[in-house]
Amino acid sequence: MMTTTAVPPSPLRSWLTGCLLALLAFGACWIGAVAYWRARDGDPGTGELLFYLFLLPGALLGAALVTRKRLAEPARAPAPAPVHDVAAIPVQNSSAQSLAIRATALRSPHGASVAEVASKLTDKSARPALDATLTDPDGLPLLTARCSGADEPALQDEITAWLSTTDITAPLRDEDWRALILGTQVARELAGHAVLALQEDAKATPALQLVAILPSDWGASQRHAAGMWLQHTVAQAGWPLERIDLGAPDGTDLLDPVPAALLDQLAVRAATGPVTCLLIACASHLGDDTVAAWSASGTLFTATQPQGRTPGEGAIGLLLTNAAQSSGSALLAPLHVGRRDTSADAARAPIPPLLTNLAHAAGDPAALAMIVADTSLRPSRMLELMGFAGSAAPQLDDQQDIVTFGHASGACGAVPALSALALASHYACERSEPVLWLSNDDAFQRVAAVLRPAMAQA
Repeated sequence: MMTTTAVPPSPLRSWLTGCLLALLAFGACWIGAVAYWRARDGDPGTGELLFYLFLLPGALLGAALVTRKRLAEPARAPAPAPVHDVAAIPVQNSSAQSLAIRATALRSPHGASVAEVASKLTDKSARPALDATLTDPDGLPLLTARCSGADEPALQDEITAWLSTTDITAPLRDEDWRALILGTQVARELAGHAVLALQEDAKATPALQLVAILPSDWGASQRHAAGMWLQHTVAQAGWPLERIDLGAPDGTDLLDPVPAALLDQLAVRAATGPVTCLLIACASHLGDDTVAAWSASGTLFTATQPQGRTPGEGAIGLLLTNAAQSSGSALLAPLHVGRRDTSADAARAPIPPLLTNLAHAAGDPAALAMIVADTSLRPSRMLELMGFAGSAAPQLDDQQDIVTFGHASGACGAVPALSALALASHYACERSEPVLWLSNDDAFQRVAAVLRPAMAQA
């Protein structure tokens, strides 16, 4: 009997293949960028040069190398297949679509409203830029997603003055102040929408549930101070202070990247009674402390660490009410949540079919008009998203119908995921068609839900 032995590829051949992939990735991006710049008026900025000449081809090269390694794995000695790679846990709602996103407020590096950010995403101008202040360990400028409105001394003085009239004390770093200032701006804008709902029907409107998702590294004193200030801010807008319930109902843990359990609880309550919830998330990682910590842990995005995180900041607010109260808004279907057994950041981590399973549980992918996700430019996340979209929703155009927000916002806690949810709501109403919201930028958690315009419901 003749037996065959697999011959491993030679180091020279692997090296030549890698060089060819690098030439293709950088050559295609550079030629395309030069052709684009020659066809338009004006010279490219420093951020554009860095993005198109280095960041984009680097991400493409990383994705190509990861794909090549995974395609080559069957030729190697077989390894035992992992058991329970996918843990798909649908969150059960008692009503199909009882929760509506009545209004949104957004503060992003690329705009101060969902509509403005959507426009920037359409013309591909929403991307990180070289920071004028922060540098990497080698002294080179970092790519960051910085909000112009986060530095507001007058508002910081106002918050400080109010805190001085209370017995609340909390040390806040510069990046903490930036997060709280952005969160305050969102709270003030969204509180105005909530007060309008109260004025429409004060008897039917319940107490306002005010939920603040704050940076995960904040301590108890910082969380308490921020929560009390945001409650005061909403009361200043006209909602009675005694009718504001601060915090998540039933002690829901808000440290997950996406507060799926909270949204589920609100939907269950909305199926049986009135609900008005002001959900706010804010975070800023634009500070020397964060950069030093991420650099020390190897999780900071640099030229040698393409799987790292880009420091970002922002704030997002969602006004959630009963579907019956929200004609013209987007209705949020039941969330479907899953958790990977292996971290997406692990070297050569397999890509389980988790997104596909969750999307099919949420609805028919073939009926979708768009996908909106919090996916960043990290190769593992983009491969997962595009692999799912290509197989489950081939009718979608990857340039027009698949929108990712994580690359534009940078890493800032729950803000990218909930901002993607707000964008999905915007697109569902704009197109009058179902839109799939996905969250896959976390190392483990995956979330899927379909949003539909209220006017499309029977």
